[in-house]
Amino acid sequence: QEFGLIGENRIVETHLIPNLVRDKMAKFNLFGTDFKTPDGTAVRDYIHVQDLCTAFLLGIQHSLKNSGIWFYNLGSGNGQSVLEVIETYEKIIGRKINVVKSARREGDPNILVAEISKVTKELKWKPEFGLSEILKSTSSFFNSNIIQN
Repeated sequence: QEFGLIGENRIVETHLIPNLVRDKMAKFNLFGTDFKTPDGTAVRDYIHVQDLCTAFLLGIQHSLKNSGIWFYNLGSGNGQSVLEVIETYEKIIGRKINVVKSARREGDPNILVAEISKVTKELKWKPEFGLSEILKSTSSFFNSNIIQN
């Protein structure tokens, strides 16, 4: 393996976006279409790594000026369904993804979205990048590095 690259190189990837953007995938497993959501797929909150870094920096600056311990939820504050993520990526790449519907994974909640009002108010932070930018950045990373399983 080469050194100096940033990213995860998991043997078995479980996260939606890395699995979706890997170009060599012949199919994409969609785990569950029976969630209590408008389109039946799980809703999750996605955050761009640059937004995460900005929030961390603001948190460090805050802790240098104030004593105490703070806890913040970080995310976009909005959720997108798995189907919305797939459809957005299909528009970006200009082709359909071979989606194979699979059984829902045990324990997966219907909706997970961060409540970001506290971090927005106290640190004056808000995410700048949306789902399209997250997908484009992740795709660019995987396509320009050795992590293409």
